[in-house]
Amino acid sequence: TTEEDELAKAMKAMQDAIGNRSKGITEERVREIVAGEQFSEKVFRKWLDKFSTSPTIFVKRGERPAIEMDRQHYKFPLLAACADAPTPVNVMLVGPAGSGKTTIAASVAQATERKFSCMSFGPMSSKGDLFGMRDATGKYHESELVKMVKCGGGFLGDEADAANAGILTQINMILSNGHMSTPEGIIEKHKDFWFVAGCNTFGTGANRQYVGRNQLDAATLDRFFMIDFPVDTGLEAKICGLDRVSPRFKLDQGGVPTVDEWYDHVQRVRQSLEKLEIRHIVSPRASIMGTSLIAAGVGKRHLEDGLIWKGLDTATRKKIEQHMNN
Repeated sequence: TTEEDELAKAMKAMQDAIGNRSKGITEERVREIVAGEQFSEKVFRKWLDKFSTSPTIFVKRGERPAIEMDRQHYKFPLLAACADAPTPVNVMLVGPAGSGKTTIAASVAQATERKFSCMSFGPMSSKGDLFGMRDATGKYHESELVKMVKCGGGFLGDEADAANAGILTQINMILSNGHMSTPEGIIEKHKDFWFVAGCNTFGTGANRQYVGRNQLDAATLDRFFMIDFPVDTGLEAKICGLDRVSPRFKLDQGGVPTVDEWYDHVQRVRQSLEKLEIRHIVSPRASIMGTSLIAAGVGKRHLEDGLIWKGLDTATRKKIEQHMNN
């Protein structure tokens, strides 16, 4: 058939482009070939599905040489945009156990040329774990968090929703201000410090699966860009030695708004919340962090999910959107 002939022609063009390279071919190069050969969208999709499972990716930042990395979770570009924004944006990764939250935080730190450190939070986490402590001789011992704040780097607070809410409020200053208080005094936050919280819930408390999770303070939650982080089944298959396609992801989904458009949108959402008397915070941080993410090319859909809705239930979200459209 005509379609089979076209597919055969596409196979040869793609194979010629790939040659003997085991790394496969980038989506951008596939699109160039499709445009040049004028293949149909249907054929393009077949080949994109086949070759989008390349085991390695290349991360390019400015004039620096590209870094080659193993295949990553399909939401890697969004997390990397948060870390690489003009002002790094704190992230709360919300996903099930084993979804790869620690792995992707370490990978983004590597891609953005940051040191990486992490610790697990829990009911017994203390102020000393976060800010360091003095021993019996009076000698001060820095925590990993203090080291990253001083020198720059990515820090993952894993199982953050298992920590006591009062402990997490201790880090609010670090997340939104340029300084941190330690037993040795105030230190200045490094411009490349970036904080990621790994959670199994949206900070709303325990559920039937994660019974040890706590409700987190709204002032803490407001300081994060939230990313719903499901299991990447394609990446899971790759680790198992299988070849499967990951879900598709567009960093600019919904279009990248202007700063004016985003600011006005945040104001409309806040006004609707007030009119409807819904208990949900959309503070000026939504505008400010959104501005930084817009500069990194993040689309409106992701901005809304991470800075406005933040795990809000579908019914309430629709109610707010309907009020805004009336």
